[in-house]
Amino acid sequence: SSLTFRKDVSVHLANGTRLELEQGEVLRVNGPFRAGLYQVFSGTGDVHFGAGAVSEILPQWWGASAASSDSSPAINRAINSAPDLPGVNIRLSGLFHCRSTIHVNRHRVKLVGDGMYATRITFNPTSPKALFEFSHADKSVLAQCTIRDMGLLGAGNYEDRDRVQKVGIKIVDADILEVRNIAIHNWGGNQSIGLQVQGRELVFVENITILADLPILIDKNPGLDWISIDHSTFRNTYLLPMDPHGPA
Repeated sequence: SSLTFRKDVSVHLANGTRLELEQGEVLRVNGPFRAGLYQVFSGTGDVHFGAGAVSEILPQWWGASAASSDSSPAINRAINSAPDLPGVNIRLSGLFHCRSTIHVNRHRVKLVGDGMYATRITFNPTSPKALFEFSHADKSVLAQCTIRDMGLLGAGNYEDRDRVQKVGIKIVDADILEVRNIAIHNWGGNQSIGLQVQGRELVFVENITILADLPILIDKNPGLDWISIDHSTFRNTYLLPMDPHGPA
């Protein structure tokens, strides 16, 4: 059944502890919560952190790790674990392998790594996908999100032009979104895109290195006809096209 920890209850889950959450059940944590870089939640139920429970959320709590073949579901669980709070900080520490999309579908999500060459996410999809997608399913504007301090690496050989097409960071109809201190390397195959911006305004990009078939694509906003990019800044970008026949 569902369980609620009150604000006056501190929860510390040591390494080896596992709370299994059944489908449809919710664990609500309203008091201080502490756990390390290890798994403490399993099952298909939900975890909801209240105000003041955590300063940042670790996807390792749901099983993300260098040993997992796809850490994207665990990272998505972390992003969606504080639905009642105005925003959420997700700490991505270490090495991850991903095969599916990490979907930021709420306002004020801050994804922070330990450094553009300290946190590394290797992406190896089996069909065309984005690694990170910032968008609302209802096509409404997404506001005040950040991704910073990490490296994204495309799986496979540099010379293989037949790899699956992939997008490193896809931004759809966003307002005030920051991309800082990001390295995207070996991002090739079928016109793979490093950073794709599809609207709307105040996108701030700084200190990025992109080695991709198409490093940056400013594209049509699918939800709005009259604004695809406005009042946006690109600063200190080091862009290297991988496709010798593509745009420079």
